[in-house]
Amino acid sequence: MSEKLNDQEKQFEFRAEQITDDQEKQEKAPIKHESSEVVKARLEEAREDIESSEAKGAESLERALSEGSDSKQAPIMPPGDQEKNVTLNTNLSIIRSRLNKRQKSFSNFVHKPVIDSLSEVTAKTVIRPSAILMGGLFTLVGSSVYLYLNKQTGFKYNFFVAIILFLGGFIVGLILELMYRVLFFKTNK
Repeated sequence: MSEKLNDQEKQFEFRAEQITDDQEKQEKAPIKHESSEVVKARLEEAREDIESSEAKGAESLERALSEGSDSKQAPIMPPGDQEKNVTLNTNLSIIRSRLNKRQKSFSNFVHKPVIDSLSEVTAKTVIRPSAILMGGLFTLVGSSVYLYLNKQTGFKYNFFVAIILFLGGFIVGLILELMYRVLFFKTNK
């Protein structure tokens, strides 16, 4: 323990000597003072350089703008179906390379053109999230009430009631969404 303390003290003394030596060297070094006239001349040269580079930049920008307006360039067209398909297939292959075998086969099945188009059509028309939510709520609440009433009266529970409640809630959800769109979304004409 005492050896470590002695080593640390020696290192501290050595560092202190280095610091004092560096300070002495800096004090002895000659300080270069430039006259105020030389400093002003350098400052003026720097200002002139900046002004000339700004003028050159402005001239080149004006030239580029005038040349751009004179030349007739073809407008950039949005990507077509072929480019979109190539990009989709490239992205899918990159993503599939990171998936396991089961997920790859599921991804291949889901992204077949027939399945994909069918999924897009049904997502836009038939199966609405609000309708599914309302169907689920109707089923939950209706089945709970129906089960309670069956326990009180002693009747047998009929599972077909849950399907009917879901379908009724689904239809109510579609009607509510339609009313919401009619009342709150105005079409721009």
